[in-house]
Amino acid sequence: MNIMIIDDQEIVVEELSLILKQAYCVDNLYYASDGIEAVELAETILADLILLDLSMTGELDGFATLEKLRKLLPEAKIVIFTMVDNLEYQKKAYEAEADGYLIKQLNRGAMIDSLDQILASYKVFNEDVIKAVSEQ
Repeated sequence: MNIMIIDDQEIVVEELSLILKQAYCVDNLYYASDGIEAVELAETILADLILLDLSMTGELDGFATLEKLRKLLPEAKIVIFTMVDNLEYQKKAYEAEADGYLIKQLNRGAMIDSLDQILASYKVFNEDVIKAVSEQ
Protein backbone atom coordinates (compact mmCIF):
# COMPACT_ATOMS: atom_id res chain seq x y z
CA MET A 1 0.00 0.00 0.00
CA ASN A 2 1.22 3.50 -0.85
CA ILE A 3 0.49 6.09 1.84
CA MET A 4 0.90 9.88 1.78
CA ILE A 5 0.99 11.93 4.98
CA ILE A 6 0.42 15.66 4.64
CA ASP A 7 1.21 17.53 7.83
CA ASP A 8 3.55 20.37 8.74
CA GLN A 9 4.39 19.01 12.21
CA GLU A 10 7.38 16.69 12.05
CA ILE A 11 6.55 14.86 15.29
CA VAL A 12 3.05 14.02 13.99
CA VAL A 13 4.50 12.69 10.74
CA GLU A 14 7.05 10.55 12.57
CA GLU A 15 4.55 9.03 15.01
CA LEU A 16 1.92 8.47 12.34
CA SER A 17 4.50 6.80 10.09
CA LEU A 18 5.48 4.42 12.87
CA ILE A 19 1.86 3.50 13.62
CA LEU A 20 1.01 2.95 9.96
CA LYS A 21 4.09 0.80 9.32
CA GLN A 22 3.20 -1.39 12.29
CA ALA A 23 -0.46 -1.73 11.30
CA TYR A 24 -0.25 -2.15 7.52
CA CYS A 25 1.89 -3.62 4.78
CA VAL A 26 3.31 -0.31 3.57
CA ASP A 27 5.14 -0.33 0.24
CA ASN A 28 5.89 3.38 0.15
CA LEU A 29 5.39 6.28 2.54
CA TYR A 30 5.35 9.75 1.04
CA TYR A 31 5.43 13.02 2.94
CA ALA A 32 4.39 16.57 2.20
CA SER A 33 4.47 19.49 4.61
CA ASP A 34 1.97 21.70 2.79
CA GLY A 35 -0.74 21.63 0.16
CA ILE A 36 1.42 22.71 -2.77
CA GLU A 37 3.99 20.01 -2.04
CA ALA A 38 1.19 17.44 -1.67
CA VAL A 39 -0.38 18.31 -5.03
CA GLU A 40 2.99 18.19 -6.78
CA LEU A 41 3.67 14.79 -5.23
CA ALA A 42 0.22 13.50 -6.21
CA GLU A 43 1.00 14.35 -9.82
CA THR A 44 3.87 11.83 -9.79
CA ILE A 45 2.78 9.01 -7.46
CA LEU A 46 -0.27 6.86 -6.83
CA ALA A 47 -1.36 6.85 -3.20
CA ASP A 48 -3.88 4.37 -1.82
CA LEU A 49 -4.34 6.23 1.45
CA ILE A 50 -3.80 9.92 2.18
CA LEU A 51 -3.84 11.45 5.67
CA LEU A 52 -4.35 15.19 5.37
CA ASP A 53 -4.10 17.84 8.08
CA LEU A 54 -6.44 20.83 7.71
CA SER A 55 -4.26 23.40 9.46
CA MET A 56 -1.09 23.84 7.45
CA THR A 57 1.08 26.75 6.50
CA GLY A 58 1.32 27.73 2.86
CA GLU A 59 -0.91 28.82 0.01
CA LEU A 60 -3.35 25.89 0.14
CA ASP A 61 -5.31 25.04 3.24
CA GLY A 62 -6.48 21.50 3.92
CA PHE A 63 -9.82 21.89 2.14
CA ALA A 64 -8.28 23.34 -1.03
CA THR A 65 -5.70 20.55 -0.95
CA LEU A 66 -8.46 17.96 -0.52
CA GLU A 67 -10.28 19.22 -3.62
CA LYS A 68 -7.14 19.12 -5.74
CA LEU A 69 -6.09 15.67 -4.47
CA ARG A 70 -9.56 14.24 -5.09
CA LYS A 71 -9.28 15.28 -8.76
CA LEU A 72 -5.73 13.95 -9.13
CA LEU A 73 -6.25 10.67 -7.22
CA PRO A 74 -9.95 9.80 -7.48
CA GLU A 75 -9.44 6.23 -6.23
CA ALA A 76 -7.39 7.16 -3.16
CA LYS A 77 -8.88 7.07 0.31
CA ILE A 78 -8.43 10.60 1.61
CA VAL A 79 -8.74 11.05 5.36
CA ILE A 80 -8.72 14.35 7.20
CA PHE A 81 -6.45 13.91 10.22
CA THR A 82 -6.64 17.05 12.33
CA MET A 83 -6.84 18.63 15.78
CA VAL A 84 -10.01 20.50 14.72
CA ASP A 85 -13.04 18.72 16.22
CA ASN A 86 -15.74 20.74 14.48
CA LEU A 87 -18.98 19.43 12.96
CA GLU A 88 -19.08 22.14 10.29
CA TYR A 89 -15.56 21.21 9.16
CA GLN A 90 -16.56 17.54 9.11
CA LYS A 91 -19.60 18.35 6.99
CA LYS A 92 -17.46 20.41 4.61
CA ALA A 93 -14.94 17.54 4.34
CA TYR A 94 -17.74 15.04 3.69
CA GLU A 95 -19.19 17.24 0.95
CA ALA A 96 -15.71 17.62 -0.58
CA GLU A 97 -15.57 13.79 -0.85
CA ALA A 98 -13.18 12.97 1.96
CA ASP A 99 -13.47 9.36 3.06
CA GLY A 100 -13.11 10.10 6.76
CA TYR A 101 -12.46 12.70 9.40
CA LEU A 102 -10.26 11.62 12.29
CA ILE A 103 -9.25 13.71 15.27
CA LYS A 104 -5.58 13.53 16.28
CA GLN A 105 -6.59 12.88 19.88
CA LEU A 106 -7.83 9.38 18.93
CA ASN A 107 -6.00 6.53 20.56
CA ARG A 108 -4.02 4.19 18.35
CA GLY A 109 -6.60 1.38 18.36
CA ALA A 110 -9.50 3.66 17.46
CA MET A 111 -7.45 5.25 14.69
CA ILE A 112 -6.52 1.88 13.15
CA ASP A 113 -10.13 0.66 13.44
CA SER A 114 -11.31 3.81 11.65
CA LEU A 115 -8.68 3.46 8.92
CA ASP A 116 -9.64 -0.21 8.46
CA GLN A 117 -13.25 0.87 7.87
CA ILE A 118 -12.16 3.57 5.43
CA LEU A 119 -9.94 1.13 3.52
CA ALA A 120 -12.98 -1.19 3.32
CA SER A 121 -14.82 1.69 1.56
CA TYR A 122 -16.89 2.93 4.50
CA LYS A 123 -17.13 6.63 5.30
CA VAL A 124 -15.99 7.50 8.82
CA PHE A 125 -17.48 10.72 10.14
CA ASN A 126 -19.44 11.83 13.19
CA GLU A 127 -22.94 10.30 12.97
CA ASP A 128 -24.55 13.75 13.18
CA VAL A 129 -22.64 14.82 10.07
CA ILE A 130 -23.71 11.78 8.06
CA LYS A 131 -27.33 12.24 9.19
CA ALA A 132 -27.35 15.97 8.33
CA VAL A 133 -25.82 15.42 4.89
CA SER A 134 -28.16 12.51 4.06
CA GLU A 135 -31.20 14.64 4.96
CA GLN A 136 -30.30 17.38 2.48
